[in-house]
Amino acid sequence: MQIESLQKFFASSPAVRLIRSPHAYWIVDFLHQQFKAAGQITIPHSQLCAELDGYLDGLAKSRLVGDEKFDSRDKADTYLSAWCSGSIGWLKRFIDEDSAEPCYQLTAEFEKALAFVEKASRESSFVGTESRLRSILEILGHVVAGVSQDPAVRLRELERQRLELEQEIARIKSSPNSARMSSTQVRERFALASQQLQQLKSEFRAV
Repeated sequence: MQIESLQKFFASSPAVRLIRSPHAYWIVDFLHQQFKAAGQITIPHSQLCAELDGYLDGLAKSRLVGDEKFDSRDKADTYLSAWCSGSIGWLKRFIDEDSAEPCYQLTAEFEKALAFVEKASRESSFVGTESRLRSILEILGHVVAGVSQDPAVRLRELERQRLELEQEIARIKSSPNSARMSSTQVRERFALASQQLQQLKSEFRAV
C-alpha cells in the first residue's frame, strides 16, 4: 500500500465514512435488523421508511442517543435519501419491475463496514488455533498438489489423504468413543464454518 492510495481511500470510502459517522451505531443496527437479521435482500420504500420511523421513535424514547446532532423529528425518508446519495452510498435505491415503488438494497460498501464491525465487536473469536491451522494446511496441501506438473507430487498428496483416512478408520474401529469430537472442537469448527458463511454471503451481495 502507498500513502497516496491510503489517503484517497480514507477520504472517499463510504465504508470508512460510515465507521466515522457519529450515527454509525444506530445506522448499522437498524440496517442490520432490516436486511441481515430479517433475511431480506430487497425492501420496498414504504416498508423500510415505516420501520425507520418506528426505530427513530424508539431511540428517542430510550434516551440511548447521546449525540446532540441527532434529531428524532427528522423524517425517515430524509435519512433514506441521504444514505442512497452518491456522497454516502450505504443503500442502493432502484425501481423493481415487480414493485410499484422504489426498493432498497445494501451496497457493497455497507457490507464492508458491517463485516468490520461484526469482526471487531465480537467479544472473542472462538475460531481456535487447531481449526484455523488445519484449514490452512489443507488448503496449502491442495495448492501444492494442484499446481505441480509432477504426477508423483499429486500422487503423494492423495496417498497422504488415503493414509489419514485409513488411520482414522482404524482408530474408530479400535476405540469407537475416540471418534467423537470434544465440545471445544465442535465449537471451533462451527464458529469457523459460520464465519466463512457470513463472509461468503457478503461477497455474493457485493457481486
